[in-house]
Amino acid sequence: MSHQSKGGLGIAMIVLLIVPVCAQNLDWNITGAGARAEGFAGAFIGVADDATSIVWNPAGLATLERPEASIVTRLISESADYTDATSSSNNANESQSHFALNFGSFAMPLKAGGNNIVVAIAYQRQLDMFAKSKDSFEDFESSGGANTVTPGVGVRLSPMFSVGLAANIWLSQYDINSTDLSTQDKTTVTGKFSGTNFVLGGLIDFSSQQSKLPLKVGISLKTPFDLKIDQTFTSTQLASSVSGTLTAQMPLMLGFGASYQPSDNLTLALDYEIRGYGSKEYSQNVNGTTTIGPMSDSKEGLNELRIGAEYLIVTSSSVIPIRVGYRTVPTVLANYDDSGNSTGQVSGGAFSIGSGFVTDKFAIDLTYNSSSYTQTLGTVGSIKYATGTLSTSVIFYF
Repeated sequence: MSHQSKGGLGIAMIVLLIVPVCAQNLDWNITGAGARAEGFAGAFIGVADDATSIVWNPAGLATLERPEASIVTRLISESADYTDATSSSNNANESQSHFALNFGSFAMPLKAGGNNIVVAIAYQRQLDMFAKSKDSFEDFESSGGANTVTPGVGVRLSPMFSVGLAANIWLSQYDINSTDLSTQDKTTVTGKFSGTNFVLGGLIDFSSQQSKLPLKVGISLKTPFDLKIDQTFTSTQLASSVSGTLTAQMPLMLGFGASYQPSDNLTLALDYEIRGYGSKEYSQNVNGTTTIGPMSDSKEGLNELRIGAEYLIVTSSSVIPIRVGYRTVPTVLANYDDSGNSTGQVSGGAFSIGSGFVTDKFAIDLTYNSSSYTQTLGTVGSIKYATGTLSTSVIFYF
């Protein structure tokens, strides 16, 4: 959201090239997609019963009994409010909003040797780079982000046990345009993403046993990898462009989830996911000069707890779900004292509420998610960040 002008072309180049790792609007809490899953606040590893399972827990694909296609969009609004502890005249506010296609998929069930095998392909916007601001120093705008194309398969090995595997192929690009209003110097950074990682999943459904215990337990593992960003920097003050490469060490992510149905109409879900960003670094090479920095300013991981619930109102021709959820929101930001030393991780919380309309041919889901956290800057002041996301999913059954 926020971006400060810096003096000197060299410093400006470094600042702009680091934006993909350090920008506040870049959320490294990489999880999954879908308005229904977001209605559970992301507690979906142990639910995993629709096509979005490919990015939450691919073992859940094996629960699908017929082909389905889905599309998910998001309307995202963000704000940052700076409060100066010494003078209210220094208070400042920035806000922005944009619309994005977040996810699309197609899944096809097959039968082989009595086992249900479901193959799927999905698209997901993993990292959103949209940002736009203007002050008396600078006009700044960025767009694009990191998308993945994800083929996957889920296999039901027995009525009780399913496994799944998916591959995230990272691609797409972002564009940053900045104008120094004092010099009218225009700078542009273009970055292209590349990398591949895998998602392994397992799902145990105890309700399939003779005891009919209405419990599902899931596990999801995302393999670590290097996310590379090839960057090109241009400026009106340069005779030619400058190239560089930024490499972000993406950690292993291990998630555990469970869902429990005390009745046919009620589902309760709980997830906990471990993301070891605390020990990871980014490295940036520009013209033979390498800069290294931490992925997490506080050296803490982005471990996240998610809790959700869904209640189904069943009519003769449709189902109307009601969903609520809460999740913790850890960030890569740190709080600081007056000497600039880190005093701990910046973290907050997020609430979600959603509903929908489900028939035999299609399902429409709508969820609103509100998250916030505050960064303290010693006795100088603080910055409160808030994000509101309206997600809409449409699923077609064939």
